[in-house]
Amino acid sequence: MALDRKISLVLVGVFVAFYAATYRYPPEIVAFPRFLLWVFLGLSVLLFAFPKRHSNYSFKTIISKEKVAAALMLVAYAAAFPILGFFATTFVFAVVYMSVFNKKYWKKYILIAAVYLTIIYFVFQKWLYVWFPEGLIM
Repeated sequence: MALDRKISLVLVGVFVAFYAATYRYPPEIVAFPRFLLWVFLGLSVLLFAFPKRHSNYSFKTIISKEKVAAALMLVAYAAAFPILGFFATTFVFAVVYMSVFNKKYWKKYILIAAVYLTIIYFVFQKWLYVWFPEGLIM
């Protein structure tokens, strides 16, 4: 059996476990997570049906420095979120993320992050009345 098919069977098992966990929550809040799980299942079935013809997987390709850096930054974002709040954490995360992967224009990144957060603020909080979580600072 090809490695891709083994991976797809494991992913189907993950789908079953997460889908079963959705029954612990009220039906009105699980529609989107279930939709994402069904997409996940569809991709897993496609991987099983159409495995790659070669199995030249290298550890460096699967787990590169950029992917590890992005994952660590996301963990730091999640850890800082309750302390700094949505807007401060997202601003810092956006600037750091852009500057880590392209070190040339850090002043431009500050402007991009500020414009992005301003748009998010007006669209969600002023127009749609969706309030973002606040932290200890903001």
